[in-house]
Amino acid sequence: MKGFTIAGHVAIDQVINAEGEKIQLGGPPCYCSVLGKSMCFPVDVVSKIGYDFPDELIPRLQSLGIDGSKMSDFPSTRFVLDYRYEPRRMMVPSVCEPIKQSRLEKVKRLILCPIAGEISDELIMGVDPDFLALDPQGLLRKIREDNTVEPRE
Repeated sequence: MKGFTIAGHVAIDQVINAEGEKIQLGGPPCYCSVLGKSMCFPVDVVSKIGYDFPDELIPRLQSLGIDGSKMSDFPSTRFVLDYRYEPRRMMVPSVCEPIKQSRLEKVKRLILCPIAGEISDELIMGVDPDFLALDPQGLLRKIREDNTVEPRE
């Protein structure tokens, strides 16, 4: 297999621990792009980033081969990961717009990696690549009205 397409949101992660907090890139498109670069195979990313995406993170996106110029009218997907508690606490203050099936119609090798409901069940059932993998993390979590995250029942 030579390369693949990954679909899921790039995220802005606010990581909090006993030493303080930092803002960093997150989401499967970033991690898969790092892997692809380290193994010398191409990774095409289908994602969404919002109008509020921090300018200082755009060069990092571009270094991973992710186009940071196509901003959505929605805010970016953001996670707050608080490791000061056991178990950690997770919140999702904002979620960017859903990924559209039309962006995936001609993809041959696809990994679907929803993190916050951005990939619908209809999209999952509607794609027909030669190779398909699914990271279910975003399908297994529920974002409550207060933005906290809990396992979906």
